[in-house]
Amino acid sequence: MSTSKHTPPPWRYLVDAKQGQPMKALIVEENGDTVAYMHVNFHDSRFEANVRVAAAGAEMLEALKDGLAAFELFMKHANWGASALTADAIRGANEMPGKMRAAIAKAEGGTP
Repeated sequence: MSTSKHTPPPWRYLVDAKQGQPMKALIVEENGDTVAYMHVNFHDSRFEANVRVAAAGAEMLEALKDGLAAFELFMKHANWGASALTADAIRGANEMPGKMRAAIAKAEGGTP
């Protein structure tokens, strides 16, 4: 059961461009209720990419939590002695759960 404090996904985004007003990107629920909005710089070519990432945030958080659990289970049962991975690859794999936990904490307002 999820204990998340954010609005559950899925979310989508809309761009609100009214004459004479700053452009806003709205992140909305399926029913159209606004989850969040962002003021965007129309002249910045990255604005739509940034809004897409924001709109996918809740789903990415859920996927990251699931991925962390699966990765930790894999790491627990991995046979590193029989592995063809290099020492650098194994070191990188060992660092991954910490990075994942830090990103989850950031998304949930905690301390990494």
